[in-house]
Amino acid sequence: MSGILHNQAFGQSISTVQSARVGKRGAIVVPAKLRNSFGIEEGSIVIAEEKEDGVLIRPAYGRAGQAVHSRA
Repeated sequence: MSGILHNQAFGQSISTVQSARVGKRGAIVVPAKLRNSFGIEEGSIVIAEEKEDGVLIRPAYGRAGQAVHSRA
C-alpha cells in the first residue's frame, strides 16, 4: 500500500503512506523512499511512539542533528 494523504481544506499533500512487513523479532523495514527523505541510515536511532490509532516511527534527530521532541 502506498499513497499520499491530502489536506482536504487546502488540497495540499501532507504525507506519504507506504506499507512495511514486520519480520522476526518485530523488525520493520522502512521503505527506501522514506529512509532517504528523512536521512535514516543503518544504525540510525528512531523513536517508536504510541498513538491512539497506532505506532508512529520517526527519526530521533532532525536533519540538522537536533533532537526531535514529542509532538503529543
